[in-house]
Amino acid sequence: RVRDVLDHTTDGVDRGARVLLAVSGGRDSVALLHLVAAARPDLDLVVGHVRHGLRDDAADADAARANAAALGAAYREADVTPGGGAGPEDAARRARWAALTSMAGQVGAVAVLAGHTMDDQAETVLLRIARGTGPAGLAGMGLTSTAHGVAVLRPLLTLRRDDVRAVALPHPWVEDPTNTDDDQRRARARHQVLPALRRLHPSEADVVPLLARLADLARTESEGLDAVTDRITLWRYGPAVLVPRHTGAVPSPPAVQARLLRRGWMAVDADRRPPSQQVVAAALALSHGRSLTGPGDVRITASDRGWVVCPPVTPPPDLALDVGGRVSLGPLGVELTCEAGVATGPGEVPSSQVVLGGGGPPQLADLHLPWTVEVTATPPLRISWRGADGARDARPLLQQLVPHGLRHLVPLVHDAAGRLVAVGHRAVDPPRPGSGCLRLVGYPAGP
Repeated sequence: RVRDVLDHTTDGVDRGARVLLAVSGGRDSVALLHLVAAARPDLDLVVGHVRHGLRDDAADADAARANAAALGAAYREADVTPGGGAGPEDAARRARWAALTSMAGQVGAVAVLAGHTMDDQAETVLLRIARGTGPAGLAGMGLTSTAHGVAVLRPLLTLRRDDVRAVALPHPWVEDPTNTDDDQRRARARHQVLPALRRLHPSEADVVPLLARLADLARTESEGLDAVTDRITLWRYGPAVLVPRHTGAVPSPPAVQARLLRRGWMAVDADRRPPSQQVVAAALALSHGRSLTGPGDVRITASDRGWVVCPPVTPPPDLALDVGGRVSLGPLGVELTCEAGVATGPGEVPSSQVVLGGGGPPQLADLHLPWTVEVTATPPLRISWRGADGARDARPLLQQLVPHGLRHLVPLVHDAAGRLVAVGHRAVDPPRPGSGCLRLVGYPAGP
């Protein structure tokens, strides 16, 4: 039965493919190695072992190496030093997965296989409940996921720990002392919380399958919300992202808005973890024009159109632009050119959108790029970023056209006489068609 499950959960891996198995030397990972070798003898197996240096783990490496040798599998090892995280266990987990995914890339593995069982799933759900998780956290671990852009498979996730560990008994393995150390949060969940929950059940039934079912239900709903929000375009303006409040004639439901805010946050700060439930709830409650600053000094500002998510931006110096010249609008990642020409009118020349997503509705698209604006002006032009607070002549147009939170990123263009002639992609006083003008063209900066 166990081999049937293994065969089914790895059927997406092509015959002959190379996979990396995360083998710590404990019973679960040793069982994973031998089960995969039995169920999928066609695969090219590489055993990956990570040493954290938190204790004398030479025996762990010896067990992993011995099992690899017994099966004729390649063996790779990495030493890591855990960094930051939500505690020592989380820091070690982050370091381990960074090392494993890096190792997978080095050996050309199509996926990393991990030995998490249904019991691990139940413990994970409990730990996330304890820190106040939302629906996505309740979903626990998936049979398939990604880490650092690498596919992760958990073939044992529907199997019980005792069934899996029976496979490891004839082979070299090491007992992890943290499994019985109640100073470790996962050990407390295993030895204290799960038995207490079982006593709360009317018939004192095993609660592990029930918690795993809860994770499955939460994942189904979470994936349904993802399917809805993935069809909604977010708009990028330089380093900032505009998350729309409306996806139709009426505002989106709060659950969709929360999902979109997290997407916007990760679009501007992908190296960090998604914002907490508390930060997202506070952002949704912001009134028009108000803002909050979250981890990493990422700022969320509310407007009628939605929420602007913006990382810290250092105001650049003013720039001069003459006819035939080109300047880089650094904060926006935009090149701006100036040419003399004849106005086509009326007003702004329609701009196109640069779509940054794949097929279907773009997940992320540039707002007002490229842009063309025609102005009546005396060169040279001066370009500055002063926002609504520092440019009174620009304030009316900024307030009319630009959502709160983006105004400090909008380039203001003055001519040689100090007259404001353009706010971003909008001319203040468009020239008459057929008259002479200066044509400013902004487009994404290339390599």
